[in-house]
Amino acid sequence: YFTKRSSTEDATQMGKSLIDTNQLMKLLNARISDKLSRFLEPNFTFGFHSTIQNSPFLILKTKSFEDSFPEMLKWEETILEDLQSIFIEDNIVFSKNHLRENRYQFKDIIIKNKDVRAILDGGGKILFAYSFPDKETIVITTNKITLQEIFDRLSTIYHTR
Repeated sequence: YFTKRSSTEDATQMGKSLIDTNQLMKLLNARISDKLSRFLEPNFTFGFHSTIQNSPFLILKTKSFEDSFPEMLKWEETILEDLQSIFIEDNIVFSKNHLRENRYQFKDIIIKNKDVRAILDGGGKILFAYSFPDKETIVITTNKITLQEIFDRLSTIYHTR
């Protein structure tokens, strides 16, 4: 959980509170549009999925797919730099200098019958990707296996409702 210290004049009331999506984006200096920011729900999930390596993922909820999707396409211009500290900090392929010198191209691919916007290496391996597995959810990660696992778990959640 990402938390912040909450303070009050009464020292007994001090503690921690969860940060919301907008606060996370501000902490990361993410250059998301105001429009996208307005359509993101306050709660988010960040974690690591372990397979061969730990793969980070971020799950955002949106109030409007129709408004969020075009804004995600716009965010592609800076998303790698914006999320570098939680996704790709130690990855040489996406070092800050490398990001500035190279323009990465997102491509449309299909994984588990879901549309995915991804940056692929020369061999077709996902280096960074995001997807809307449903009209209310945005999944961001750096690994195909992690993306598949999240799709499976989200599908299970929806089938048990």
